[in-house]
Amino acid sequence: MGKKSSLRRRIMVDLGVLTLVIVIVYTLLIGYFMIVGMGEVSAYDMYLTAKKFSISYEKDTGTPLPQGPRLKSYVNEENLPPWLRKEISPRKLKHGKAWLEEIPLPENEAGRKNASESDADQKSMFIILPYDLHDGNRLYLLEIYLPEELLEEAFPDSDRLGIVALTVGIGFIFIVLMAVRFIFYRLSIPLRTLSEWATTMGREKQEQPRPDFHYQEINQLADIIQNAVQEKNKSMRREHHFLRNASHELRTPIAILRSNIDLLERLRPSLEPGEKIPRERIKRAVEKMQWLTESLLWLSRKESKMPGVDSVDIDNLVKELILENQYLLTGKKVDLSLDLNPTRAMIPLAAGNIVLGNLIRNAFQYTIKGRITISARDKCVIICNCDTNQFGMTESTDTKNSDYGFGLGLDLVDQISKQMGWEYENIPSNSGHQVTLKF
Repeated sequence: MGKKSSLRRRIMVDLGVLTLVIVIVYTLLIGYFMIVGMGEVSAYDMYLTAKKFSISYEKDTGTPLPQGPRLKSYVNEENLPPWLRKEISPRKLKHGKAWLEEIPLPENEAGRKNASESDADQKSMFIILPYDLHDGNRLYLLEIYLPEELLEEAFPDSDRLGIVALTVGIGFIFIVLMAVRFIFYRLSIPLRTLSEWATTMGREKQEQPRPDFHYQEINQLADIIQNAVQEKNKSMRREHHFLRNASHELRTPIAILRSNIDLLERLRPSLEPGEKIPRERIKRAVEKMQWLTESLLWLSRKESKMPGVDSVDIDNLVKELILENQYLLTGKKVDLSLDLNPTRAMIPLAAGNIVLGNLIRNAFQYTIKGRITISARDKCVIICNCDTNQFGMTESTDTKNSDYGFGLGLDLVDQISKQMGWEYENIPSNSGHQVTLKF
């Protein structure tokens, strides 16, 4: 399993990327609004120039046309440069309304000499403002900004300003990241407090009012954790109480059955073959009930060691359990293969009997047609069942929700194995399970 990603790191990376995108977008917008702003300022200045000329022209028609470093003046449409009339329609221009456009200028236009091919491909910005005079003529004011002049006009010291802009941009990103880090630090304090409180929550803390974590959402999460832990502990206490009571209550009828079986053996020591087999089965079933009752009582008490540790022949125990559960294979086309080598372990006989019995019973019960292999060596038992029946385990079977190999028996196997420290592994396959139990 790969390393889990950090939520904090993920959010910081996302916010960092978002900040970088914002800086880039606003950098582009600054360039756009710089051009628009220059056009608005120039247009207003041109309007004032045209209005001043109009007043002077009304008094004296010989007033010279306004000129400037970039400003050119024309009277009427036919006097406009051909390239300009080709790009726009002067008749559509409204009085006193400036028109801003970016187009490639012809060579040697607007004072640009010896223009190269790359310069010719670049677009220049021009502003044209029409102004109607009192005698019906129309004045056209034209300003042209070459690409290099746009940057010089807006930023006279562009090289230095670029370094300043880059520094400011990096500084802005750093400030945002530091602000996000500070915010997460402030939020992490109550979250760490919540984690420590939930980790050290014992039975006494469960009944006490939860501490105030200063945030409504975290307080709600703490309430949910406290309620969940309380409900879980109540359920566990009910379960342990039931197991203890049930185990104690079952002891009496089991003792009565054992005593009556012993009494029958004394009264009739010699039985017919047809009577001896049922009595032996009843005796073994009562013995298993007693072991199961002791195991449940032991699990409910959470004792460190199960009483009655013996030196048990694992291979012989497996043979006995196979004989006891052989009836589950009656009428089934199941090939049983055994590889049992002498091996001995110091374990509680009752626990070993319950665990191995449940595993063998589970394999016999849920294999309709196929093969079962059981091997024992070096204090290790491996049980593998393969069901080839069309109604058996298939790839489409939901092993988590079906009863195949997942019942009280295997749950008890898992609990006892954990309590005893045995290595228990249950690996499902397309048509069965492979179980490994190492004492």
